[in-house]
Amino acid sequence: MPDRPDLRAGLGQLGQRIRSGGGEVSLLETSSPDAAWEADLVERFNVARNAEYDEVIESVERFEDEIRRETRKKRFRFAELEESEADWEKLRRWFARLLARDFFGASGRSAAEEALARGRELLDGFTREVYRLEGLDSDQSN
Repeated sequence: MPDRPDLRAGLGQLGQRIRSGGGEVSLLETSSPDAAWEADLVERFNVARNAEYDEVIESVERFEDEIRRETRKKRFRFAELEESEADWEKLRRWFARLLARDFFGASGRSAAEEALARGRELLDGFTREVYRLEGLDSDQSN
């Protein structure tokens, strides 16, 4: 991992938890033998993160397909909304975990963020329609 204050603090907290549980912990610092080796390491990390960002995008697209399917079928019910909100929350948590391990700023992040923004917008529209058809104010959903 890169030597950043936030990561160092997190590792320190993890070390404290391990020690408080009776375990042993060591934190070792290393350096890259040369710039090419370090660039290769960063590239491997970014390739792995980009693959995960692609998976997030695919999951958002499936989420959007489901919302569109419910909309086409005019299934504007709270049960469908609650299911969609639960699915959305899973996507949001997954993306947050991915961001936490994207140490080197993989290029796929922006496309995943754009997909999530589109998905959120679609869910918001579906939510408004459910509440409208139920005769309620959609601000109550927040």
